[in-house]
Amino acid sequence: MILESARPRYQTVVSGSPVDTLDGQRIGVISELRGQLFKIKTPRFQRDYWLRVDSVRSLRRGKASS
Repeated sequence: MILESARPRYQTVVSGSPVDTLDGQRIGVISELRGQLFKIKTPRFQRDYWLRVDSVRSLRRGKASS
């Protein structure tokens, strides 16, 4: 379990940041922010989708991992 205080803050999720799964697979980049949600732009022929900011487990130097 991750403590709420250990979760990244909304301001740390920025447009253009790459998004990787926990096993290191790139799934896309953050293309849009709306409130507590961010949109992941995926590679061609895959659907873009929205995630909540609190679904981010860790951030590394401008890199978001979901």
